[in-house]
Amino acid sequence: MYICDVIQINETHMKRKILLILFCLIACVVNAQTAAEKKLPWDYPVKPNMKKWEQLQTVKERIDICQIQENLLSSLSTDDLTDVCMQYPLLGVVLAWSPHERGLDSLFYRFNGVRELYKRKDAYKGLLNWYRCAIQNLSFLDKDVPLAEKGSFCSKISITELLLTRCQLPDDADKDNNYKEIMRHLICGYEKTFAYPEYFTYYSFLVNCFSRTKIMMKIEERIIEEIPPEIFYRFLDVDTDVQAIISAIDELSCQFIN
Repeated sequence: MYICDVIQINETHMKRKILLILFCLIACVVNAQTAAEKKLPWDYPVKPNMKKWEQLQTVKERIDICQIQENLLSSLSTDDLTDVCMQYPLLGVVLAWSPHERGLDSLFYRFNGVRELYKRKDAYKGLLNWYRCAIQNLSFLDKDVPLAEKGSFCSKISITELLLTRCQLPDDADKDNNYKEIMRHLICGYEKTFAYPEYFTYYSFLVNCFSRTKIMMKIEERIIEEIPPEIFYRFLDVDTDVQAIISAIDELSCQFIN
């Protein structure tokens, strides 16, 4: 059993929705470089903290201006492309969708950077490197920096967990072990973020549980038979026995990596 037993399950439906909306707004507005992010090899010409961003009249204009030049895409290393994708100004919108799959579909449809990333066989390595670095640098949240930067940092951790669920690993002898490596890092992130309950919300832990479930299904699809369907719809039903579902996912996760 993991630390999930201390999650406060009695949060109201409205409170969860308000937290989620604020979380996504912070992620969309802030594009600051944090201590856990290195300098980008390429940067977006217009970002939310610029006057020109406010002058854009439509969502389509903002989507279009954030696209990466095609001749640059293929020249970026997977790690560099991952860093660029994690700074995508509209990345936070992923968390506003229910179920999660729709948020990911929207990102893939709107952004050529993430489409290029997933063409690469080592996409999961770039994302896992970013995730591991972020988890190792959670002390960033102890620093005296604007709350908005901390919110952006936390939201990217959750989004990376979701992005890892879309990775299709090469079908070779190491496939199962590589999925288990992803799972170990998700479990590590899950446990370490409990040290910062003021920044990682109830919703953050559910995103991690959802992501672990999807990774387990990569190897053993029948795992879905052991988990109630609520895990795929963000537990928005206040009558759902969330604690029981999370406990089941924790137990299955242990079995998966052993």
